[in-house]
Amino acid sequence: IFHANFAYRGFDASRVAQVEAQRQKAVNALRVIQQDAKRLVREGKWAEAKEKFDEIVQRDQSFESATVADYLRQADKEIPNQKLFTEARAAIAEGKMTEASVALEKVSPDTFQGELRAALKNDLDTLIARSLEKARLLLAATSDEAQMNRLLAISQDVLGARPEQRDALEFKKLALDAIERIKAGRKPPPPPADTSERAVQQRYNDGDFNTAFSMAQACANKNA
Repeated sequence: IFHANFAYRGFDASRVAQVEAQRQKAVNALRVIQQDAKRLVREGKWAEAKEKFDEIVQRDQSFESATVADYLRQADKEIPNQKLFTEARAAIAEGKMTEASVALEKVSPDTFQGELRAALKNDLDTLIARSLEKARLLLAATSDEAQMNRLLAISQDVLGARPEQRDALEFKKLALDAIERIKAGRKPPPPPADTSERAVQQRYNDGDFNTAFSMAQACANKNA
């Protein structure tokens, strides 16, 4: 009996050790997933990080539940921000200042990605400065409608991002005035004034009453 009990206790301890080893293996696997998720967070990849945290919950809801829950709550806010940052970055790359500004303004004020937002705002400021320099090069081409349309487009895009930008306001006005002047110059000249009544008067004064009367009738038919 003693030997049997001893053997049983030995088997039980072995089983416990085996279960503990499996548990520790599972915990280690969860820690690896968590580390990967936190790395994605640092990189601003919140959508991808959320997938990792969701996987942790699916595997073991008790694993650092408070920490995982905090990350998941923050992910619900940061995933839309991540999308906005992506839109802003693409707009800046394409030179679309208004679109970039609109996207950045929609980012939540308490975002964890403040450094990224600051970097993109700096990139937008640089783009605006370069665009204004390009606009200044067009100021000498006030007789070229295509160039003035380009100047107008640049100034309007700058104003979409910075509504009070003084140079852009001046450039817009200059472009609009130039375009209006160019279009006015393409209009055909007005037709000459109708002087038929003067010819009637001259014939009458010359004593050619019959001709004056015929001319007066023709004139009356087309001009009251």
